[in-house]
Amino acid sequence: MKKVGYTALLATILIACGQSDSVKKETAMPPKPASVDAALAAIKNKDYVVEEVGTIDLFQEWDWSAASADTSKFYRDFMDERKAFALNFINDTAVNVNDDKRTFEAKYDIQKDTGTALLLNLKYMDSTFSFTPGELSLITSTYKIHGVDDNKILLETPRELNRRKVIVLMKKK
Repeated sequence: MKKVGYTALLATILIACGQSDSVKKETAMPPKPASVDAALAAIKNKDYVVEEVGTIDLFQEWDWSAASADTSKFYRDFMDERKAFALNFINDTAVNVNDDKRTFEAKYDIQKDTGTALLLNLKYMDSTFSFTPGELSLITSTYKIHGVDDNKILLETPRELNRRKVIVLMKKK
């Protein structure tokens, strides 16, 4: 009796792992950026919209929302909000950002991280974070670039959900 229980548990775990791996394999990822210059050239003058949203943990485990077992209203609303994120790179320094149900103009640059990653910095003026009403504050949002090519960009955002970083796979519009 115990042997059958362990076998059923092992089979369930293997099936669950196989399903999440199959979703990961179906999502085509852009390659890691070769250099700052290559990343800048890949995104310049392009518009990106979100193709898929997910989370990543400290061990670099990726979970895409399409494969998530979480069906709570909070989770689905959060993922739908993240799917509205968009970037319109106007030239090599200016970008229009659509986030949190508003559009704003920002300046951007790409820097090399202390590790192997590249960082996309978006800098913009915002009154939301100011201590003085009506006064603008310079805000910088930093996104880690996990992959980029001529058609897609994979970003780790500064947002978190359940202590996991939120990632977005964006495609050229």
